[in-house]
Amino acid sequence: MTYILTCNVQYDLTFLSKTDRIIPPSFTRSLKRLDGIMGNDISMDCKVSGSQPMTLSWFKDDKEIKFGDRYLPEIKDNSAALKITKLEKVDAGVYTCRATNSAGSEESSGTLYVKGLYIFTLKPDNQDVIPGSTVVLKCAFTGTAPLMIKWFRDDKEISSGGTFFIKKETSLSFLELHSVKPSDSANYTCDLLTYTLLNVAVKLECKATGTPEISFKWFKNEIEITQKDKYKMAVTNSVASLEFFNCSVDDSGNYVCVASSDAGSDHSGSTVTVKGVLSIPLTENVLTFNLKHAFPTFSTEPPSVLERPESMDVLPGSKVQFNVLLSGTPPLTIKWFKDKKEILSGSDCSVTKDNTTTSLELFFAKALDSGDYICEINNDVGSDACQAMLFVKEHKKPPTFDPTLKPVTLTEGENLHLSCHVHGSPPMKIQWMKDRKDLKNTSSTKIIFADDVASLEVMRVSKNDAGDYLCKATNEAGSEFCKTLALNVTVLDVPAAPIGPVSILEVTPEYMLIDWRPPKDDGGSPVTGYVVEKREAKKETWGGVCSGSTATKLKISRLQSGVEYVVRIRAENKMGIGAPLESAPTVAQHTFEAPGHPGKPNTSDIAEDALTVGWTMPLFDGGSQITGYIVERRHKGGKWIRVNTTPCKDLRIRVLGLFEGNEYEFRVFAENIAGFSGPSPISDPAKPCRHITVLLSLVTWLK
Repeated sequence: MTYILTCNVQYDLTFLSKTDRIIPPSFTRSLKRLDGIMGNDISMDCKVSGSQPMTLSWFKDDKEIKFGDRYLPEIKDNSAALKITKLEKVDAGVYTCRATNSAGSEESSGTLYVKGLYIFTLKPDNQDVIPGSTVVLKCAFTGTAPLMIKWFRDDKEISSGGTFFIKKETSLSFLELHSVKPSDSANYTCDLLTYTLLNVAVKLECKATGTPEISFKWFKNEIEITQKDKYKMAVTNSVASLEFFNCSVDDSGNYVCVASSDAGSDHSGSTVTVKGVLSIPLTENVLTFNLKHAFPTFSTEPPSVLERPESMDVLPGSKVQFNVLLSGTPPLTIKWFKDKKEILSGSDCSVTKDNTTTSLELFFAKALDSGDYICEINNDVGSDACQAMLFVKEHKKPPTFDPTLKPVTLTEGENLHLSCHVHGSPPMKIQWMKDRKDLKNTSSTKIIFADDVASLEVMRVSKNDAGDYLCKATNEAGSEFCKTLALNVTVLDVPAAPIGPVSILEVTPEYMLIDWRPPKDDGGSPVTGYVVEKREAKKETWGGVCSGSTATKLKISRLQSGVEYVVRIRAENKMGIGAPLESAPTVAQHTFEAPGHPGKPNTSDIAEDALTVGWTMPLFDGGSQITGYIVERRHKGGKWIRVNTTPCKDLRIRVLGLFEGNEYEFRVFAENIAGFSGPSPISDPAKPCRHITVLLSLVTWLK
């Protein structure tokens, strides 16, 4: 694979006179950052303009390049490029193109990163887990040290702390999530990097004065450093030192020395920034990979706050979290301050930070926490800051109700009176609602709040006043802390008419089967039964059919065939019998007809004295289920004779007793409760015959 970045060298071809000004070189397209893969070729280019003649020189890490087999300069079609063949790790670095003419010189630089080959041998699996459990994601890898492992959650880098714990070994890495919540559902990514050691040592020293005996501890990014081969800690004459060797970019961070004695403790800190040439491994698409977060770069972009924290007014005891979204070239130094004093993680607060976000969380806000909070972000090329204000309100009691009210049942014309005692800090706002709609003071509705008692009075209630009544109280503590009290006001009356129409499920000359739906309004009292009556359509007198049953389905018997009837239904409760629901006039007769004829019969499985006749169902069943089929046969052109006396349930029948050599025709009738259909189309003639079996003999000639 070959990467070629093309840049044009632009020459001014205009013939200049002695009086024309000589234009110095300038790059119209600069060298860019390139990522190459070990073993492949790559080309770096730029575009320059200016007066001729012009000389171009190439440099790597400020040293002029000697062109040879692997470093080849190219100038073609107004383009200049430096081609590097068969990339090696040592080719990574900063490349500079210098253009010079008699008017001056100009430079353009770009960084080349060389990727190595490193492979994941074990992927973390997708998991479905129960809230509260512990999840462990594990990945294993192979490659040449030194390696760097980073974990990300939805493109944001994760570090150990809170519910996250990251463990790294020589060829393994674990991410543990403790007490998971639904909000922890996300895409988790493990990125593997390799980097070039800078082969330098760093020594930090801290001198402390005070009453002996003084003990020292060292921390990196708020995590205590233990004695390992990489670190060497010593104390000489109250001077504590921390020395580490073979520095890499991974050693960048905030280092703090804490000195402690029986009289107290103090600390001093310093920021270490390690720069080096880094490369990203090929992962063979084994794990999710995001260059944006996985690739460290040189510190060229100053910090910038992209999303600022919001100021808040909260109650004592509330949890407070300030969040900041930021950008900038790492490593970044992020600090939080209140009243010019730095805030560190402790028992009452937590500070989290990475290269894109930082947050400050106060577990239980107190009045003393009110004030301005400032977040400062720095790197070696700039800084930025943002602030938010926190105001912890005086603790006020949210509204509560005495649960003394009970559901109310009234008869029409009575007055409704509701009242409840309200507790909570004043001032208090009271709202009364019916079916979630606000009530207002009117001539018939009175709303009163006095002496911590909220009252509602409705004069001369009617059916329209029935519903759910709510009392809601709100104060400065917030309406979310209010309780609501629901009361059901019922006005008693006879039921409304059942919901129609009356459904005629079945009708015959002897009976009909009907059903209906209960009334929408039961009058405030349960329906105790239905009164069902019938009459002939031409008469006015009703005759009782049924009463007292709560069923909504009924069979009405003793009908006269061909007579037209009307049925009415009324619901009954303890207040009396309600309005009627009447059916449409219905004639006592069958509501279906004979079916259509079956499909044309066909014959099969023919023997010397029998054959099988098959057919298809009628396209129309007459409104009633097909109960069977009758089959008839005849000699061709002769008289029809029934094959079966009992209707056949199947769609085929075996016909026996036939004579060999005679031609037969068949037709089929369908039957339902209304009678027989017309005949089907006549089948094609069929002739019973004896089967003849022919045996063939195969003779093989061998030579």
